[in-house]
Amino acid sequence: MSSTYTPPPSRAHSFAEAYSNLASAYKDAGQLDDSITCYRKALALSPDSPEAFAKHADLVKPDPEDTFDQYYEGR
Repeated sequence: MSSTYTPPPSRAHSFAEAYSNLASAYKDAGQLDDSITCYRKALALSPDSPEAFAKHADLVKPDPEDTFDQYYEGR
């Protein structure tokens, strides 16, 4: 009898997935600051998550249409 054991996902991975889902909900609701915070928490728990990394990067990247002056205006 041959079987392979697959361990359950770690708690950190489960919490990271929950934070990622919460971040998506915040983004859909237009609460971008809360979304970014949740993606950062997800990445802290599971830094190898390509989905959380890509979605976080999409939220924090500057708009390519902005000029240098527009991006740094008010600093």
